[in-house]
Amino acid sequence: MMKVQKMKITPAIAKEMLKRNAGNRKFKPREAEHLKKEILEGRWRLNGDTICFDEFGLIDGQHRLSAIVAAGVAVETLVVEDLEDGLFPTKDVGSRRSASDTLGAVGEKYASPLASSLMLLERYHTGKVLTKIGYRNTEVLELLGKYPDARDSFPLCHATHNLVAPSVLGAAHYLFAEKDPEAAEMFVRDLISGVGLDSSDAVYILRERLMVNRFAAKKLNRIEVFALLIKAWNFRREGKACKILRWSGLGKGSEKFPEVA
Repeated sequence: MMKVQKMKITPAIAKEMLKRNAGNRKFKPREAEHLKKEILEGRWRLNGDTICFDEFGLIDGQHRLSAIVAAGVAVETLVVEDLEDGLFPTKDVGSRRSASDTLGAVGEKYASPLASSLMLLERYHTGKVLTKIGYRNTEVLELLGKYPDARDSFPLCHATHNLVAPSVLGAAHYLFAEKDPEAAEMFVRDLISGVGLDSSDAVYILRERLMVNRFAAKKLNRIEVFALLIKAWNFRREGKACKILRWSGLGKGSEKFPEVA
């Protein structure tokens, strides 16, 4: 008969449980490392997820158990034992919650672009903007607490998806507004409308580049667009005329990612 109990699993217990790990899915070290980080940084919660055993061994929970061993910290979780044989194919077949699902669940209006924007801001501020980094949903909630004003960029930036991804423009606007809120708003409005811009204005040059990019076979990626937004802002801040706007940061002889002036 199936048995469910709440257990405090120590690293020693986790090691013993892992000895019963036979016929499970392929182990993913990166997933275990993420969970280890959740434990060590205090984000692990008793949330109803279970570690499951059937009569032959462990069928769900190898990454959580491995993370407990690696972290060296005991945590509480639910353990289900004596499940009937053959249930492994039915595990984890639902849709996984995304970071935007998590923000939406706590009432954020622009949840999807806000989630991406928060991650981009963190990568910028930690000097890892050129590094592919994954953030767990709990980390994204913490980033919202770290950059709460990021949500204020989206009433202005959310409708620009035909020109630039709202998440990228939102991150740029947030950084610009830290320097000069009025100039940041004017920058975005000028980029969206294009009205009255001089041909030597960096925003005009950027807008033309992005218009061409809409129909290009090989499009600029979001990091390239982010860099060009910052470069255009810096031209304006420094009062410089602009003839060409480029960033060569993703190839041989790559250029350093620009900092917001």
